[in-house]
Amino acid sequence: MKNQYTKKSSSTTPIVKVSLRNAEKLADKHPDTFTIPSLAVRTHLQIGDSAKVSSRNERFWVEVVEVLADRYIGEVASSLVTLPIPMWSAIAFGPEHIISVMSARETEEVWRRRYMQLVLGGSCYEDVQFTHESVNNP
Repeated sequence: MKNQYTKKSSSTTPIVKVSLRNAEKLADKHPDTFTIPSLAVRTHLQIGDSAKVSSRNERFWVEVVEVLADRYIGEVASSLVTLPIPMWSAIAFGPEHIISVMSARETEEVWRRRYMQLVLGGSCYEDVQFTHESVNNP
């Protein structure tokens, strides 16, 4: 039986339309307080990497399941509060929407810790450090 922490297959999930904020414009507007990964990092994500994106009211993580020429397809990996999008729904996004990234290795570590938190209790984010450049430097 699937629960909210069990991933669905992206091939059976239709792409949900969602309006995402342009992170590049936000970074240009607020350069001292809003930084994003380099364009090189944002344009070279691989399957299994995660990207943080933002709608008007909510930031959330999306795990990359497909890499297209200028877009990514990702599955929502956060329980959303303000958007009516279920966890593991597929959405399309581009490099311009990416606020932060985690490599596939970092993403796996977060899921392992989240599982341990569910089973044993405790924080799932202890000792995990996320870096923008670690996506290309595993």
